[in-house]
Order: sequence, then structure tokens, then C-alpha cells
Amino acid sequence: MFILQGLEAVKAQNRKNIKHPDALPADTMLNGNRYSILSVEDICDRAFIYKAFDTVKDRYVSIKEFFPKDAFGIQEELYFVRNLETHCLELKSPNSYKIKQFENLIEGFVEEAKYLEKISYGDPVLRILDAFEDFGTAYIVSNYNQWPSLQDYLDVKYRFSEDEVEWIANQLIDSIMRFHKRKIIHRNIHPKNIYLKPGQLIVDSIGTCDFLQDIKLYDSNVYESKYHAPEIMIHNGVIGTWTDVYAIGKVLIDVISMMTESEDYFNGLEMLSESKRERFETVLKRSMIFNHKDRFQDAIVLKKELMYEKDTERVFKTPRSMIAVIAMISFLTCALFVWQYQNDTMMADNFYIFDEEVPLGSASLEKKECYFITKDFQVFKAGEEQRVLWFASGRVSISHLEISNDKKNDLILDLSDKEMEKSLDLEPGIYQIKLFYKLNEEVLLEIIHIEILE
Repeated sequence: MFILQGLEAVKAQNRKNIKHPDALPADTMLNGNRYSILSVEDICDRAFIYKAFDTVKDRYVSIKEFFPKDAFGIQEELYFVRNLETHCLELKSPNSYKIKQFENLIEGFVEEAKYLEKISYGDPVLRILDAFEDFGTAYIVSNYNQWPSLQDYLDVKYRFSEDEVEWIANQLIDSIMRFHKRKIIHRNIHPKNIYLKPGQLIVDSIGTCDFLQDIKLYDSNVYESKYHAPEIMIHNGVIGTWTDVYAIGKVLIDVISMMTESEDYFNGLEMLSESKRERFETVLKRSMIFNHKDRFQDAIVLKKELMYEKDTERVFKTPRSMIAVIAMISFLTCALFVWQYQNDTMMADNFYIFDEEVPLGSASLEKKECYFITKDFQVFKAGEEQRVLWFASGRVSISHLEISNDKKNDLILDLSDKEMEKSLDLEPGIYQIKLFYKLNEEVLLEIIHIEILE
């Protein structure tokens, strides 16, 4: 597993005493006194990120508060201020048009939580736990993130190695590919939205602007605007997946620049091996062409170009006839496989594929690499030990349990790679338990239902 050095130290060094006059003060209670604000974790151009305590679940959480600190709007600009007495977010000089536009902004911010749930799988840095409105604005609650952002690394002048640069590039592009395959434009890629944890890079926040087609951004002086493509800033600009490609290029230039003491991009390129230097220089140059039509059109094409070695093209060229034969064999094999899968009664309803990008696999219940040992519905009586067991082969890496009850309350339990049982302490009720695991770089899950009797 590839791990950047000093993850906890970097965050601790760069996240001390963050303050802002418009941020909610410590001990402010949200959502009917459920969440208590502890401190400001981060400041974005349209949100404050707080560390808070969930008094119901008895755990730390992160809360993102929608608070645009710059003007929005097309016909009329929207400005927001904090009422220091009530802590409410207020719209300056309101009228019916501005109020309606503000309501659309709030709706889009909450909609972001739904998209993050769809995009994230496996063991993401952020899991959406709650979304609500309070103090005149909207809030999204996620599990508390203990890992630093890429911006933290840049701020402490971390010197990236060649392997780290290549790892970040691959992970970042792979993450955005998941958006682009679903025809979703992230539109808000920058180092503050990129989190690094052991062996994994996660891109957070698809951004409010994705849901507001008629809202033009006036943020040329905002820090994140450095990563915005020209079409975001110009009138009638055509925004698409190529807009994200531009931002990816800008982020990777920042990373390469930090390879040397001079923090110069071209000096950083000289630190790369010859083959990688040529590829990065060519690919990043095309990623940031002013005219979006001349750029890579999405992260999928960008990934292919970055991983492509020109010399390999001259080694062997497959005849078209052979390609046709291979394609036909593959098609017939897949058709037969899908028929077998649909008719395999041993698979029943307790084998689930979490994401459409994951192959179906050919395992039956007896031969599966991971499955719950108990039957689909298990009943515990009060006072009994609540213990769930599962089989996991040596090829499987266990991730986490996601537990939800009939009241839609969620609980996430992190697991060790080889853990194959878990003792629970749940109140009476009916629960659905999802076990996430990884097999050959594929993220899968198993589901079981349990009931705790009074």
C-alpha cells in the first residue's frame, strides 16, 4: 500500500487556531441541540467546515455550513452576512427574486450530499451522515476526517518524490473518472478538496455550482479560482468534463512544483525520469489549453494519455482480424457468464455488487471469497451477545461495516484487513448490516439483516 509520509503530522502542523469573524462560535448547538460546534476546521469560499460533536450518537463529526463569502447572481448579486446576535445567515437587501435564488442555492447545497453518496464507495474519507437547515442556511454532516488535504501538504512545503507525484496523478484522475463515467462534472477540483489517507486519495465536494446552471460565479479573487478553467470565468463559457481536466492539470503542476526548493514547475519536471518527464509535460500542457475543444475532453482520455508509452506502439500491432475474433469470443463468454449468473440460485439475494463499474464475478455461495456465515436474517434476544461472523479468504481486504436501522440511523464501524467477526452493542430493533470488502481492486459488499428483541 502506497502511503505518503507524515499524514497526521502534516494536518496537525497546518490546522491550528483557524478563526474567522463570520464562523459560528464554539458551543453553538445545531439541529435541535443535536450537534455542538467545537472549532473551525477549514474555510472554503462558500462554506465553513467545523469539527462538532454529535450528542445523540456520541461521536465527533464534520459539519459543512453553506456560507458564500462572495457575490452570486446574474441579474442581481446576492450578498450574505452573519447576524452576530442570532448567528443566522441573512441576505442583504432581499427581494422576491433574491429570496428565490437563495432558496435554489440551499436546495443545491443539500443535493450535493446525495451526489456524494452516489459517487463514494469502499472506504471514503467522507461519508454523509445527515443534512438539514438551521440558522437560515444549510448544513451537511459527515464522519470526522482525521486526514490532511493536499493543500495542507502544499502549505507546509512538503517535497514530493517522483513516486508520490505519479501516485497522486493516478489516484486523482481515477477519482474524477468515476464522475465523468456518470456524466457528472465536478467543477470544484482544488487541493483543499483532495484528502490523503494511507493508500488512498479522495476528492470531496462536487460543489454547489453543479446544480445551478443559471448562476454565474464572481470569484476571480477567491483562492480556488486559480484552478478554474477559462470557461468558468468568461461570459457564455461552455462548461463540461474538459473543465475538470483543466483543474486536474493545475493541481498536478502545483504538486510537481513542490518537488524542489525553488518550487518551480520546470525545475520539478527535471526531477522526473526522462519517460515520465515527457509524458507529464505533454499531457499537462494539453490539459490546460485555453480553448476547451483542444483539451482532453474528460478524465478517461486523460488517463489513457498519461499512462501511454509511445515506444510500446512499435513493438507489436495486433491484426484487425485477430481483434475481431477476440471481441467475438469475449462477447460470447460474457453472454454465457451473465446467463449463468442470472440462473444461479445459490447466489440468491445475499450477494450484492455495490457499484455498476464492478464486474459481476462468477462465485457461488460455497466458493465466494467473502460472505456472512449466518443466514440472511438473524434474531438476537435481549442480553445475548450480538456477534456477526463472516468468511474471508486470504485474497480479501476487509473495509468496514455499515449498520442502519429501521429509523434510518447509520453507524459506521471500521475493520481491520483480516477481521472476520464483530461483536455489536445495538438497541432493540431491525438492522441492515453491510460488509464492505475489496477483492482484486474491486469493491464489493455483503448484506445481512438482524433483529434485536426486547
